Amino acid sequence: MKNIVITGACGQIAYSLIFSLIQGFLIKTKFNLKLLDITPMLPQLEGLKMEIEDTASPLVNHVTLTDDPQAAFKEGDYFFFLGAFPRGPGMERRDLLEKNSQIFIKQGEALNLAAPGAKVLVVGNPCNTNAYILHKKLKRKDILITSMSMLDHLRAQHFLASLYKVAVENIENIIIWGNHSKSLFVDTHYASLKEDNLYSLLKADHLEAKVQEHTQKRGEMVIKARGKSSAASAANAALEHMKALIKPSNQFFSCGIYSANNPYGIDKDLFFSMPCIINASGNLEIVGHLDISSYREHLEPSIKELQEERHVVLGLL
Repeated sequence: MKNIVITGACGQIAYSLIFSLIQGFLIKTKFNLKLLDITPMLPQLEGLKMEIEDTASPLVNHVTLTDDPQAAFKEGDYFFFLGAFPRGPGMERRDLLEKNSQIFIKQGEALNLAAPGAKVLVVGNPCNTNAYILHKKLKRKDILITSMSMLDHLRAQHFLASLYKVAVENIENIIIWGNHSKSLFVDTHYASLKEDNLYSLLKADHLEAKVQEHTQKRGEMVIKARGKSSAASAANAALEHMKALIKPSNQFFSCGIYSANNPYGIDKDLFFSMPCIINASGNLEIVGHLDISSYREHLEPSIKELQEERHVVLGLL
């Protein structure tokens, strides 16, 4: 029986994600839920557990509530790292990195208790560098750590579908390169719209910059309109990401992954979003046959940004 672990379990993203999980969005067989949050949130976790119980979901075998990462992570199969220290008013990025390092160092050590072949998704921002911290504290090679760029991927996919007035499923093989920040690069050079090359259409219509701007700024647009950051859409993207990790497919999906074996000349000690597939054996592979030489420069802002973040956290590890 699978164990699904969620950190930051009292947050808004978790609230949306959990009730999709228990309706069978990810797996259709019984599973255990292991919910982790800080000690002051344990009473709220009790209320959340009551709500889970009141769905009478046949998929939920047992719910564990804890403030101890070791108890939560032991024998975990699928991990959603949603919890992270939020950036407050006047807080410098270095301060944010230092706060999150304290959280993710401890959790990275506890992650060594996970089940063989566990799959990990880091959503809590800065997700690429938080994933990097987990990776540096992990002593095992059989656990897959990833960071989320699926929300950016889906935002770009919907926007492109709306531009050309087609169903979203007709837009394939978009790539999000880099950091989950304004430095990301939306790559449509290999994307398709049905049988057509999407980049050729965008170039003819002079829309490449519009797609880039929309995807980079969409999070701010949501906050401005809603008064809060993305929660339900982030939860959906997290589930879509994890689903992609466990289902073999040759269709590209954007995934933050450790860059050690990348074929694109990217610094080999970062978590960087790249095009990935899941092969027939169920293993994640970076798509490696793409010629990006004509636009490789657009990846540099993310590389520089992540190198700067790495410099800060390496002094704390």
